[in-house]
Amino acid sequence: MIRYPNLYTSLVSCIILFFSATQFTFANKIEKGYEALVIFDYFQAKKLFQKSLKKDTSPAAYGLAQIYFRKDNPFHSLDSAYKYIGIAKSTREKVKLKTRIKLEKYHYSEESILDLEQSISKGFFMICISDNSVSCFDLFIEKHAQSNLHLKAVFKRDSLAFEITKKENQSTATTTFINKYPVSAFKQEALNLFFKQQYFEYTQKETLISYLQFLNDCKESPYKNEAENKVYELSTASNSIKSLENFIKEQSLNHNIPDAWRRLYKIFMSDYGENKYQDFIKKYPDYPFGNEIKNEEILSKLTLLPVKIENAWGYMNKEGKLIIPATYDEAGYFSEDLAVVKKDQKYGYISKANKFMIDPKFDDAADFNQGRAVVELNDHVGLIDRNGFFVFDPIYSEIGPISEGKIFIKKDSLYGYYSKNRIALIPERFQEVESFENNIARVKIENNQAIIDSVGSFVVRPFYKSIDFFNDTLLIYADSNKFGICNLDGISVLPATFDYIGKLSNNRALLVRENKIGYLNDSLQIIIQPTFETYPNYQTYSNFKNGLAKVKKNGKIGLIDLKGKTFVPFNYIELGGISNYISFNKNGKWGYFDEMGKEVIKSNYEYAESFAKGIGIVTKDSLTGIIDIKEKFIIPNAYSTIEWIEGTDFLKVGAGNIYGIFDTNGQTIVPIHYQTISMLSSDLIVLTSGDKIDYLFIKERKLVQLKN
Repeated sequence: MIRYPNLYTSLVSCIILFFSATQFTFANKIEKGYEALVIFDYFQAKKLFQKSLKKDTSPAAYGLAQIYFRKDNPFHSLDSAYKYIGIAKSTREKVKLKTRIKLEKYHYSEESILDLEQSISKGFFMICISDNSVSCFDLFIEKHAQSNLHLKAVFKRDSLAFEITKKENQSTATTTFINKYPVSAFKQEALNLFFKQQYFEYTQKETLISYLQFLNDCKESPYKNEAENKVYELSTASNSIKSLENFIKEQSLNHNIPDAWRRLYKIFMSDYGENKYQDFIKKYPDYPFGNEIKNEEILSKLTLLPVKIENAWGYMNKEGKLIIPATYDEAGYFSEDLAVVKKDQKYGYISKANKFMIDPKFDDAADFNQGRAVVELNDHVGLIDRNGFFVFDPIYSEIGPISEGKIFIKKDSLYGYYSKNRIALIPERFQEVESFENNIARVKIENNQAIIDSVGSFVVRPFYKSIDFFNDTLLIYADSNKFGICNLDGISVLPATFDYIGKLSNNRALLVRENKIGYLNDSLQIIIQPTFETYPNYQTYSNFKNGLAKVKKNGKIGLIDLKGKTFVPFNYIELGGISNYISFNKNGKWGYFDEMGKEVIKSNYEYAESFAKGIGIVTKDSLTGIIDIKEKFIIPNAYSTIEWIEGTDFLKVGAGNIYGIFDTNGQTIVPIHYQTISMLSSDLIVLTSGDKIDYLFIKERKLVQLKN
């Protein structure tokens, strides 16, 4: 074999030089491209980068991406920039290390590629911001997942989509949004909107059926409670026991059932009665709060009395123990287990458990009577039930008491009658009215008085200025300041020629003509001619009692019988009331004569009252005491005043400006140190001394005082 060592060496050298030159040529194009880019020679740079794409893909694509991204050349195109930066990024790993190092001086690096990629993405993001459409942001989100603006784009896209959804305002559109964007930041808001739309779409008719259908179909809706509230409201709108019974029976899963039970209980108890508690439990054995009723029944039997401690009011029991703390500005007496109290300048009602059953919101308030109470608000009155609901709105100027199932009301200037449940019974057409008694009432209409029956028909038409019953079939009437008698048809049967005609007592009616007193019987016969003189308060003191009447003749007082005959001679300056022992004033001194007219106690007192309950009140030596018929002092004449406490067997005894209570045997029931003594009821007397308030139970003779 023949060898050509020099030729081989030359060939190898040529090959090496060729490859070196080739590598230098490509590297030189890239570098020249970047150098042209530095001096903004975009045409040359673009040309060089495009020629280098095949061999030096990543650096060339990066250069082209820069050219297309920049706005200072005619080649600006974000789409092209996006295309080439993707190529540059995806082929970066194929670039040799030597080339990478060589191109670092032109800022070709992985970091630079990523930075440019973010800038290009930002450009697309700004286009979406300008376009402000869901489709634009959708495209950005799809193609620019790597962008640091990706999450912001998602938020913007979702925000736009949600705004569109809200404008459509349909639950179907909102459902589409939730399904399309399941991880959206607006998902919860969209869910809230969906439930709201769903609730509205089901219930927009606001009927009971629509709410029930919603509850049946949408069991997981957060509007469930609201729908149940509406079912409760509509089902019980009449606020009747029947509607509440039906609601409890038919809507047993409704969360308002406990409230319905309590409301049913309150309505049932609105017509208060002592046996109401037992009646309720008997009728509703399933009532879930039976223990509360038992406690209320126990409390209802508890007597609580208002008591003042310093400047506040509370309540004590009959043993003087403070039961309700003194926290109220004012406190009234319990009536039908509720008491009016004042708190923060407003009146409300508390129970004996010291709970506000009706919040303090009224300017004034009266006690409950037959389950109703008159309250004042803004200078007008209304009527509430035991639940605090207005039976009559506070728009009236006057509301009367309940009598025979009727209430008179005054609105503007006229009166009418209603039931206590606000059923109109007799229209407002009267100028004045009275409460019904024995199914009739006296009214004023057309400036005359009349009498109406329970349906408003005239029993007596308005013929006269004033009328009053003389007996069942006749009336006393006034005409031109004179009195006469007429029948129920208004026909006069005794002309109005008298100055006064009184009511029958012992079948005698007082009449006055020309200042002279006489008497009629029920047949309108003048049994006793008007010959006796009038005197102060004769309308009261000259009526017959026990067959006798006190009259005046020739300036003196005496007694006559039913026929007008003198029973006690006219020898007296004054006489006491008719009784078995009548006091008399003769020659300025007082004594007593018996029912036969015989003087039984000499006139040696400065003052004396007729006997009552076996004793007489007398004054001697300017001091007052009590004597029996034998003139024995039961209570010594050592006091400034003694008077009967009406309706009792007790006497109010005063020493100056302080008072106590004694019985008819002279026994001290309450010591003398109270400033006021007054009857509260037939069995209760209230005693005050300064701010201190005590109570006396009459039947028990028990004095109740607050214990420290």
